[in-house]
Order: sequence, then C-alpha cells, then structure tokens
Amino acid sequence: GVGHAWGTAFPGEGGHVFLFAHSTDYFWNVGTYNAVFYLLDKLEKQDEINVYFQGQRYKYRIVEKNIVDPSEVEYLTRKTNREFITLQTCWPAGTTLKRLLVFAVRVAD
Repeated sequence: GVGHAWGTAFPGEGGHVFLFAHSTDYFWNVGTYNAVFYLLDKLEKQDEINVYFQGQRYKYRIVEKNIVDPSEVEYLTRKTNREFITLQTCWPAGTTLKRLLVFAVRVAD
C-alpha cells in the first residue's frame, strides 16, 4: 500500500503531502500490493494525477522529477505557498540504491 509521512499534510489541507510506496520488493516479484509505484517513473512534467483521500478526489500536475541518494532528505521539508505532493519510491525498481521523487502541485478540478 501507500504510506503517508508523519508530520506532512493530508490532501486538501493546503500543505506538503508526502506519500511513499514500493516500486516492488524484487524486480522478479511484481505483485498487486508490493508494486504500487512500479510505474511512477513513467510520469512526466505536466502529467496530471488523481489522489483519492476520504472519498474525495484531489488533482495534481507534475512539475518536477528527480532521482536522489537515500541520504538526501532535504525535500522532506520543502515549503511553497501552494498545496503540493511528493511521491517517493525506490529506484531502480526492485532495489534500494536510489529514490525516485515526483513533485506535483494541486490544480482545480
């Protein structure tokens, strides 16, 4: 499933929403629940994503995508004047070598 980072906002609260999930546990073992973010790397700038939380849909537009070392955690404290979301998974899929980060801003429905 998808995890929510403690201390970050929830969708609709107007702050930094931080969600993370597995890309898969091993590249040969892709399953329904261990590969939630398996295709996260396919998202590109300007793509729109929908996040469903407590029965409501929240729409975001991708603005940036980065691959970083696991020790790089500055992005956890990013602040802007708009609601935005960070999606994180391990990269490449099935490893823990790096982290893939996708950043998106909230847009009107």
